[in-house]
Amino acid sequence: MIYNMGANMKDVVVKMFPAKNGDCFLVSLGTKNKKHILIDCGYVETYRQFLKKELLKIAAAGEAIDLIVSNGDKIPNNNGFKFPNNNR
Repeated sequence: MIYNMGANMKDVVVKMFPAKNGDCFLVSLGTKNKKHILIDCGYVETYRQFLKKELLKIAAAGEAIDLIVSNGDKIPNNNGFKFPNNNR
């Protein structure tokens, strides 16, 4: 499925966070009422040191993660998914 927001490339921001041998990307689309896509979550340390701050900024702006993409069930890529609800 292709979602066309009419966004210019300047309205697309891709952030890549250190995740050791895993992955963690946050893609933000648009300038107002942004859409956010989280691709994998890395290790717990990735969430605690980097991703949590970004998620709090998104929440403070009244926005949310619109789509989570998981690269399968590999522990390194998804271990951080266990922690967003309890904010450790």
